[in-house]
Amino acid sequence: MGLATLAAFGLWNAPSVAETHVERPAQVVAQAVALGVTLLVLTLARAHHAPSGATTLLIASGIAAPGAPLIGLVVGLVIVLAAAPLLARLPGERDDTADLAGPETPMG
Repeated sequence: MGLATLAAFGLWNAPSVAETHVERPAQVVAQAVALGVTLLVLTLARAHHAPSGATTLLIASGIAAPGAPLIGLVVGLVIVLAAAPLLARLPGERDDTADLAGPETPMG
């Protein structure tokens, strides 16, 4: 979402907030939209992950500038997410219900 809002608000090549020490109104709105949409998606997916909000803000503010390193990171993330369902099906011992049952209590 950080990258999408940079592109949508025309901030792709804008200087970082860390460089200018001043946020332009478009940067503030882009950060708010990016964080809001990120939180909405996480809430709908029931997959709360606070660091994703921080990452979104780092990118939307321009601190983590778009470019080859960031694009490489995004491509790597997409590959890992695509492989996750396949990796989850690998044979092995696991108990998927252990966390759902809650703590064991003695009956008596």
